[in-house]
Amino acid sequence: MEHMPVQWLMEVPIVTRMLTIGIVAVSLINFAGFASERDLVYTYEDVFIRGQFWRILTSLLYFGPFSFNVLVILYMFVGYSKYLENSFHRTKDFITCLAILSSGLFMFSTYVHPLYRIGEHLMDTMLYIYSRRNPTDGLQILGIYRFNAIYLPVMFTVLSVVRYHPMHGNMRTLPLTWFYENVFSFVWGHVYLFLCDTAPKLHRPAPAGARV
Repeated sequence: MEHMPVQWLMEVPIVTRMLTIGIVAVSLINFAGFASERDLVYTYEDVFIRGQFWRILTSLLYFGPFSFNVLVILYMFVGYSKYLENSFHRTKDFITCLAILSSGLFMFSTYVHPLYRIGEHLMDTMLYIYSRRNPTDGLQILGIYRFNAIYLPVMFTVLSVVRYHPMHGNMRTLPLTWFYENVFSFVWGHVYLFLCDTAPKLHRPAPAGARV
């Protein structure tokens, strides 16, 4: 029984496994007080002006101090990352996918609006990609409410808003920028899907004799 977490981890593909170990490690470092959230998140000034390049990695791995909430988020992250990694024939193709998705989030954070915890938005992007590629998959919330995966981004946003309420006490205090950040994560996932799934089909040569 005590070997179940290790066995579960070893069944996860290599890149997702390394990301999982990194997320837990960074979360524990923060929880133990060796580094504050301010030391781990991404800002352009800290990385490219002050030369704190480790933030590029830690901002992808930091989901908050170690807690039950982080474990739930980690479980979801592993699920979507595992799906994406298994959908590629080669590990380096999945790494390229992560690099493209992460680069877009870093650029948005640098030139449009700061995201700080890049990893959280990377998970949102993976979630959107999963929902579009598996629209009819049946999912459940707390084993009670069932819905198709196509509605997963909406359900996840609603749950995030509900989670915000007890933390801050008033839904009206929810900043508008929070919606911008979440919407961009989904939009970026949609752009990636269009470029990788839809565009190649549009430019594929038509079979001989086919009507255009």
